[in-house]
Amino acid sequence: MGLYLRKKIYWMSYISSEGRHIRESTKCTDEKEAKALFHRRKADVLEGKEKRKNKLMKFEEFAEKYLETYSKVENKSWEKSDKVYISSLKKFFSGYYLSAINQDAILGFRAKKKGEGTQNGGINRILACLKSMFNRAIEWGDFVGVNPMKFVKKLDEPSGRTTFLEKEDLIRLVKCCENDFKPYVLIAVHSGLRFSEQMGLEWHDVDFKNNIISVRHTKNGKLRMLSMNGDMKKVLEGIPRQEDSSYVFCGKDGKPNVNVRGAFDRAKTKAKITKFHWHDLRHTTASHMVMGGVDLYSVKEHLGHCTIAMTERYAHLSKGHREKVVAVLNGITGNINRHHKASHKKQRKSPNRKSVTKTVTISNN
Repeated sequence: MGLYLRKKIYWMSYISSEGRHIRESTKCTDEKEAKALFHRRKADVLEGKEKRKNKLMKFEEFAEKYLETYSKVENKSWEKSDKVYISSLKKFFSGYYLSAINQDAILGFRAKKKGEGTQNGGINRILACLKSMFNRAIEWGDFVGVNPMKFVKKLDEPSGRTTFLEKEDLIRLVKCCENDFKPYVLIAVHSGLRFSEQMGLEWHDVDFKNNIISVRHTKNGKLRMLSMNGDMKKVLEGIPRQEDSSYVFCGKDGKPNVNVRGAFDRAKTKAKITKFHWHDLRHTTASHMVMGGVDLYSVKEHLGHCTIAMTERYAHLSKGHREKVVAVLNGITGNINRHHKASHKKQRKSPNRKSVTKTVTISNN
C-alpha cells in the first residue's frame, strides 16, 4: 500500500477488503491532500467500507485517454496498431459505458468482424488491445470488476507463413539489388533481424573487435546479443557512415531509413520473385540455419523468439530430423539380430507348442 506520483497526480495503491490490488487516482496534485485521502481510504478498507462504484465513462472517452496516456507512451508503433484497433472498436462500442461491455457484447463484436471477412488473427489482435484497455481501466480506477476479456477465448489462427528462398534464388535477388540497397538485404539475411531491429541499429551497437551486435530495439524490449559472421562483418564495414547520424541504415535526414519498399520491389521484379515479403528474409535465415544442422534452441536465441513454439515451425526442414528422432532408440533392447535368431531356433524345436495365457483370479476375501 502506498502513494505514488504519476504525471503530477498522486495515485494510491492498496489491497481491498476483498483481497484485490487496487490502484486509484486521488485526483490531487498536493501531497498533503493526497495523504489525507489515502489515510481515509485505508480506514475504509479496515472497516470494509471501501466498495467503489463504476464511473459512467463512455468507451470512446476512455479510448482517447488510453491512446494519449498509454499507447503513445508505451508503443512506438501505436499509429499502426492501437490506433487502428481502437478505431475498429469505436465503430461498435461507441455509446457503450465501460460497465456495459460484457462477454456477450464482445462476442457480438467478434461475430460482426467475422461477418465482415476479418481473419481470425486480425480479430485476435483487436481483442488483445481491448483486453489491455480494460486492464488499464482497472489500474486507473475507471472500471471496477473483472476484465470482461477474461471470459473470451482467442480464435484459432493458421500457422504463420514460412516462405523462404533457396540459395540460388537468394543469390539472384541480391544480384538484382541496387548497389546502395544490397547491404540492407545482406544484413537482413545474415542476421535474421526484424525490420524494426535492423533499422534501429546504431554504430555503437556494433562491436567489430568482438564480432558482436547488441540488438536494443527488440520486440519484447529485452537486449539481445548477436554474433557476426565473416560475411556480415564485411558488409557492415563497407557501409559508409553519415557524420550527423548514429544509425547504420539511415536516410539523408539522418533518421532510420524505413522507406525500402520501392527498392525491394524493384529487386524482386528483376529477379522474378513473387509473393515474397521483407519478413520472409528472416524466415530465410531461420530455414537455412535449421537445414544446416543448427539446433532449434540456438535458432530461437538467435532470432529472439519468446517461445520455442515459434521456432518449431522450421523443424520439418531439418535434414533427416525424423530419422534422428528414432535413431537414439537403436540398441535399447539389446542385439535385435541375436534375439531374432534365438526366437527362430525355439520355434523350430517345438513347432506344435501353443501359446498359453495365464489368468490369475484375485479373491475378494
